[in-house]
Parts: sequence; structure tokens; C-alpha cells
Amino acid sequence: MRRLAVVALALCALLVAGCGSTTPLNFKGKSRPSPPVDVSVYLNQRQILASPGSVAAGLVAFTFANQSSNTQYILIRHHGYHSVISRDHQSLPIRAGATAQLTLDIGPGDYEIGTAAEFLGAALDDHYVTPAPLRVGPPGQAGDSALLQP
Repeated sequence: MRRLAVVALALCALLVAGCGSTTPLNFKGKSRPSPPVDVSVYLNQRQILASPGSVAAGLVAFTFANQSSNTQYILIRHHGYHSVISRDHQSLPIRAGATAQLTLDIGPGDYEIGTAAEFLGAALDDHYVTPAPLRVGPPGQAGDSALLQP
């Protein structure tokens, strides 16, 4: 029994050792992507504010703070188009007084950050929330000289 356990352990060690790759990875001449740009979004009963209002194309990390008294459903759309670019084309629900985060890969153009009711035409005058504009410029520089982050 003991001999069988030693043989089984030796076979497992050989299997694990065989899982490695002998092909060296070569990243010479390839740049690291730029790090995500942080955008803070504040919303209350009447308006949505985004800071900064202009970013470079690429990964954008949104942090939403809902300071209204209702759950808000946030959508991000390309200005002038009906296409919603939020994750899975769904609205992002944020409870009253809560925060949420969303990271998207966004191309150049003008965008709006608004509520689902406003974008879908269901906004009432007393519930209208002014959307925040977001201008996305050309892609940023490569992240080769950026400090590595955890």
C-alpha cells in the first residue's frame, strides 16, 4: 500500500512538471495599454455631474454616487445615437445613498450619462434628471512609462 502511494505521488509530480510551457514569451516591441481613466459621477434628484468631463479613449472606470432619495437606473449612451454602451445594454441600478462602479472600453466621441427614464422618454417634469456630457478624445499614450499599480 505504501509503495503504491509513493508511485502515485511520483506520477502526479511528473504530470504537474509536464504542464509548463517551454515557449518563451516575447513582448519586445509591444506597448502596455494605458491605465484606466477614473471618472467620478455624482447624481441627485435634478442633475448628474461627471468629473472630469473629458477623457481619452480606452478603459474608463466610472464611480457613481447616488445622492438622490430614489434608486436611479444609469445609462451611458453615445450622443446622438440610441445605442446604449452600458454593460450588456442594461441600466445600472444604484440604490439611494449608495455607490457603484463600472469599467467600460469607450471609443472617441461625445457621450451622455443619464437615467434610464430620461433616455427612454419616460421622464416626468418633476423627475427629470439633467444628463452629464462626457467627451472622449483620441486614445491616450501607451502605459509603458506608467507606474505599475497593484
